[in-house]
Amino acid sequence: ACVIVLLVLGVGYNFYQSHSEANLVYREVCAVRGEKLLVLLPDGSRVWLNADSKLTYPEQFAKYNRNVTLEGEAYFEVAPDKEHPFLVNTNELSVRVLGTGFNVAAYREGNVSEVTLAHGTVVVGESGKEASLKPDEQFVLDRNTGKISIQQVDARKICAWKSGVLYFEGMSLEELAAKLSRWFDVQFFFTAEDLKKLKFTGSLKK
Repeated sequence: ACVIVLLVLGVGYNFYQSHSEANLVYREVCAVRGEKLLVLLPDGSRVWLNADSKLTYPEQFAKYNRNVTLEGEAYFEVAPDKEHPFLVNTNELSVRVLGTGFNVAAYREGNVSEVTLAHGTVVVGESGKEASLKPDEQFVLDRNTGKISIQQVDARKICAWKSGVLYFEGMSLEELAAKLSRWFDVQFFFTAEDLKKLKFTGSLKK
C-alpha cells in the first residue's frame, strides 16, 4: 500500500503500523521523544505531531466524517469541508471542527488536557458536555477533579512549538521539566520537592 506523505522535522525516527477496522485501513504515526513530525492527511489537512505523541487515522476517510485519534500533542490545520466534520478524539475529549487551526495537548501522564484555538471555531466535548471556543481561547480539563474551564490565552505562543519556538509563562519547574524531557529526550531529577513548585517564565528556540 502507498504511504501518506510524511515530512520529518527533526531527528529520530517514525513508526508506521496499519490495521483494518470496519472496512477502513488505519495508520499510526509516532513522533518519538526529541522529535516532531508533519503529517499530511488524505483530505489535505496538515498535522504537526509533537514529541512523544501518536496519531491514528484512516488511509481514506469514511463517507460522513473525518475521524482521527491523538495521544500526546499536535497542532491541526484542517482542510475546510462542511459536509464532512473533522473529529479529533483523545482519551477524555472529542474536538469537532469543519476547517480551522487548533492545538490539542493530551498526554497520558499529564494532569490536564487542553485544546487551544488559533483560528476558526471548534466544539470540545467531555462526558456529554460541550463548549464552543473562539480564537485565543483554551479549554482545560483537570483530570484529577474533572473541572472544566475556558481561559483567554495567546494561541500564537502556545502553538509556536511547531515552528521551533518554546514559550513558558508562569510554568512550574515540574511541568517544565516534563515538557523539556519530551522535546529534548533527556531526564531531569529534583533534589528537593520544593523546587518543583518554582515558577518559570521565558522562551527559547529549540
